[in-house]
Amino acid sequence: MINKEYIVGLVDGEGSFTAQIRRSVKSSNVKRRARVEPRFFLKLIEKDKAILYELKEYFGCGHVYFQKDK
Repeated sequence: MINKEYIVGLVDGEGSFTAQIRRSVKSSNVKRRARVEPRFFLKLIEKDKAILYELKEYFGCGHVYFQKDK
């Protein structure tokens, strides 16, 4: 089921890329004051969680989290 074309369509509709900026821990050997961490998110409904686990296996990385909507 998971192929490159499917992933492109899914990400185009439900995915997002962000960059999180974090302050570096103060240390004598650290020259940067901040570090940038790229992030990728894909938000689906709970009944589609199998797709998220398939994507995690396909790419060999990532985490699956569930958000409770109130």
